[in-house]
Amino acid sequence: MERFIMMRAMWRIWPVVRPIVGWLCIVLGILGIILPILQGIIFLVIGATLIGRHHPLIRWFRVRYKQLLRTWRRSPNRLLAWIGRRGEQALAILERQMLHLRQHFQLRAKARRRFRVVLIAPAAVRQQLNHWRSRYDPAYRNDLPPHIVLVATSRSSHRPQFEQDLARLCGALEPFQIKLDQVVLDSHEHRIFSTVGSGAPAIRSLREQIARIAPAELRFSQRQLWPCLTLGKIRHQSSLRSAYESIQRGFEPQTWSATEVVLLEERIGSIWHEVRLFSFNRRLLARSNDASPLIVEEAL
Repeated sequence: MERFIMMRAMWRIWPVVRPIVGWLCIVLGILGIILPILQGIIFLVIGATLIGRHHPLIRWFRVRYKQLLRTWRRSPNRLLAWIGRRGEQALAILERQMLHLRQHFQLRAKARRRFRVVLIAPAAVRQQLNHWRSRYDPAYRNDLPPHIVLVATSRSSHRPQFEQDLARLCGALEPFQIKLDQVVLDSHEHRIFSTVGSGAPAIRSLREQIARIAPAELRFSQRQLWPCLTLGKIRHQSSLRSAYESIQRGFEPQTWSATEVVLLEERIGSIWHEVRLFSFNRRLLARSNDASPLIVEEAL
């Protein structure tokens, strides 16, 4: 538990600490170039990596040395022209290798990280839902927005292909209305749910279509109350009952239009991030008689 708390704390302060450590490494790298007791190049590389290649100063430096190599390549001096050509060739090879390396590590990270595919309530609806979730749902502290699960928390080595298939599927879907109409207590799971009234058939149809394109290792919710949205999770039955009665007294039905599917990814400290949106096609002109209720054909 202590390790988990420390990891979450580090994850939250890391965006502030990272550039500070990066600039410190760059200072040490500059000193290392002057002084023989330090490995300056190593510190410079580490510092530039920590600061990030999109930092304005790093971008300025990259543009400048590319311009310098281009100027040398066009120089009438044969030695400078040769250095410029060789430098540009080496730089191109290095950038290709770095790109392949980044893609490799991104694919490995995707295969290791847990993710889920959900329908997220819009900002206008989140206010009331988060009022209850902030008090009763532990997932609220992990930055999980109020959502309806389509694909439960899973890992997959075929995730890139699944994302491509999901993008194609969502591109042919029609937006539909979702209404959270009542609050339900599930004593077996120690959870409080808000169940979906209108829109439930469309959500079930959407999940069936996702299941057809999903890799075998992906998990889907088996709850009898599904589709539903979690408002609270409490272990003690007396507290669970009290929370349920409190939510039931103040709950108001919520309605919104589902226009996209969201892929959430769990990262360091069990913090969830919205990493990709799969928007539905809003310019649909005709329905296909052979397709399911959510699948439509675009007019030619």
